[in-house]
Amino acid sequence: DEAIEQGKDAIARAMRKQNLPIQRILTGDSLVTLAHEMRYPDISSLYAAIGEGHVAAAGVVQKLVQALGGHDEANEDIAESTPPSHGGRSKRRANADPGVVVKGVEDVWVKLARCCTPVPGDPIIGFVTRG
Repeated sequence: DEAIEQGKDAIARAMRKQNLPIQRILTGDSLVTLAHEMRYPDISSLYAAIGEGHVAAAGVVQKLVQALGGHDEANEDIAESTPPSHGGRSKRRANADPGVVVKGVEDVWVKLARCCTPVPGDPIIGFVTRG
């Protein structure tokens, strides 16, 4: 489980470096398809391989960019899909099928503490950090 979390974090960091839409890509089918193309049975196995250092997160992100039509195409998708965000110290979050989604902001990576186990419909109050 630790390796899976480390893999997810590494993918998110690599995507942030390239200004890619983290939430949209990680919840879409493109990463699942890429995992199968790389001969991993599921996305968790790919995350674990990244977390254990067997696969480079930057390489996986590069393959995702190519699958989306190249870096220019991915940047156009970002411009079309990212609404202007309004800054704030805390955001209300809602639990949905793709995981936890921050209302009003499309591209936010959400990580819950191990002790936090909300059920769908529970309001979640959190904070936004950099990095």
